[in-house]
Amino acid sequence: IRVTTLGEACDEHAEPSGQWLTRTQVRSVAKQIVKKFDHVQIADTTLSAADALFLLSQYVEFTLGGDGRPGHLQVRRTIGPVEPVLIPKTSVIFKRANLLLGARQLVHYVNGYGRLPHAIRVHGLDCGPGELLLGLAKAIAASAFPDTVTVAPTAGVPDCSAIDCFARATAGSGHAPPGYRPDQIHMQGLQQSWSYRPAVRR
Repeated sequence: IRVTTLGEACDEHAEPSGQWLTRTQVRSVAKQIVKKFDHVQIADTTLSAADALFLLSQYVEFTLGGDGRPGHLQVRRTIGPVEPVLIPKTSVIFKRANLLLGARQLVHYVNGYGRLPHAIRVHGLDCGPGELLLGLAKAIAASAFPDTVTVAPTAGVPDCSAIDCFARATAGSGHAPPGYRPDQIHMQGLQQSWSYRPAVRR
């Protein structure tokens, strides 16, 4: 057993600001996401599902937007949505234009609000951030960028949402009225599983 202080623990896991990933590393992130809808480890850091979605969106915005494939992309730490996530009833078929517009919409939203949107609506295609993440990941992981990508509906949250701190997020108070149910807190707590990523010890 090792006893340490909070300050020492934070110092041991502190990460440098302004982290960048290469094009090859971005494709590695995409391949990991295709295998498992969750946080990923890349280089000397970890990315939450929200971080990965912003990263892949930037990549596709550059690639399909006419600016060419970027050599490096900066990691931006992003939190999950705060409204109930849209979950489509059927599989989503993304065309290239859908992926580009969805990626562009997401990047602009995160830059403006600092969190993921609860829904993506482009050219009559409605989905949640989970479907967009998997659609972008499949397209980037492919040997050649496909014309269409099909994604089955997700649960709306990454696999780590099964961890107790998310699955059982709740609140209570002696001042709450009888029968009080913290449904909003539970929903928002669950959706911040999008922000979860393990720390990396330095």
